Amino acid sequence: MRSRDKKLRIEADEVQAEILIEMLATLRAFSANIRSLTTFGQSMNDLLKAGCNGNDEGFIRAAAIDPTVEGHPAITQRVSRALIAKRDPFIDDLQKAARSGPSKKIDKELNQLRCMLGLFREVGALARMADEERYQLFCEQLGLYPTSGENPKAALCIFIKRWEAGLAL
Repeated sequence: MRSRDKKLRIEADEVQAEILIEMLATLRAFSANIRSLTTFGQSMNDLLKAGCNGNDEGFIRAAAIDPTVEGHPAITQRVSRALIAKRDPFIDDLQKAARSGPSKKIDKELNQLRCMLGLFREVGALARMADEERYQLFCEQLGLYPTSGENPKAALCIFIKRWEAGLAL
C-alpha cells in the first residue's frame, strides 16, 4: 500500500475527535485562503463572490484551489444551467481546474507579492498608494519584487496593473 493511500488514524474520545475535526476543517479553510491569496491575490470568498456575480472564472479559480467548493450552492446552480444549455464549457473547465489545480504558468517566485497585493487591496490601501510608495514598500523594504533591471519601478507598476486586470471581480 502506498503511503498516500493510508488513512490517518488518531485515537481520541468522541469529544476530542469532534474538536480535532473542527480544528482540521478550520485549518483547511485557512490554508485554501492563503493558497488563493498567493496564487491569485484574492481570497476564496472574493473568488466565489465573483462567480456569484456572473464571472465563471471566479468559480473556476476557487475550484483550482479547493475542489470541495464544487458543492457550493451557487456553483451547483451554475453547473445545472450548464447541463441544461448542453454546449456550455463551464463544467469541463471547472472539472479540469479541480483536477489540475492552479496553472503551472503562475510564477511562484511572486506568490508572496501577490498575497501582499491582495491583502493591501482588500483593505483599500493599495488604491491609496502612489507608484513610488508601492516600489518603496514591495521592492525596497519587503524585497518581494526585484530591484535589478533597467527600470524596476516601472516593471513593478506593469506587474501590478496586469495583476489587477487578471482579478476575477
